[in-house]
Amino acid sequence: MGKLLGKWFKVYEGEAGLFLWTVLLRILLLSGIIIITNYADTAFLARYGVEKLPLMYFINPFAGIIAMAVLTGLMVKMPGARLLSYMFLFFGVITAIIRFLIPTGMDLLYPILWIIKAQAEAITGLLFLNLANDLFNIRQSKRLFSLIYAGGYAGYILFSFGMPFISNIIGFDNLLLVYVAISILAALVVKRMGAIFPTLLVSEKKSGKPKKKKKGMKDQVKAAMPLIRSSLLIKILVILFILPT
Repeated sequence: MGKLLGKWFKVYEGEAGLFLWTVLLRILLLSGIIIITNYADTAFLARYGVEKLPLMYFINPFAGIIAMAVLTGLMVKMPGARLLSYMFLFFGVITAIIRFLIPTGMDLLYPILWIIKAQAEAITGLLFLNLANDLFNIRQSKRLFSLIYAGGYAGYILFSFGMPFISNIIGFDNLLLVYVAISILAALVVKRMGAIFPTLLVSEKKSGKPKKKKKGMKDQVKAAMPLIRSSLLIKILVILFILPT
């Protein structure tokens, strides 16, 4: 396998294992995203109402700002690989809870899931890039990142075509359980990569210079609020939102 990768894709000796693990993680990430995105979009439009979609597009940027502020606070406290594993588990658990609450008929579950799928895509995608940056140097990145992303999109395409077939077998709502399973598997892959490549779990080394006190999650959210109030784009979105349709 290593010789074949080296010959056709310029994956050199010693890189094959790292490359294949990273491709597998990318495939799981994108496969989970395509499942939860398709389900959330379809269920929201069919069960909650297409007329509420503009409201979700208005709310989602605010949810994203808060999520990124929280993520920033977490990233200064733990290694990126561990945080990525926790995020996979977090979104998996939340999705599992939503799946088991669906029979109760709570309409609010669908806008919540719509926001969750957007944040899951943004957060896990960002943390994956952070992980890849720790794994590969600049020269390796130029050679391997396009292959890693191509492998990920291959899984994305396969799951896109396979979703109707899977849905017919297990039921539409149970697609969320498939996402949960993929999230757990992705978390286990990250943990295994941490065991194989232990440098991923090493925190920043302490230097002799005193470090500035880093802002916590609460401070990050507070710092983002003036930007929200001064943003011309957000003001335009507010005007468009209150105009009659």
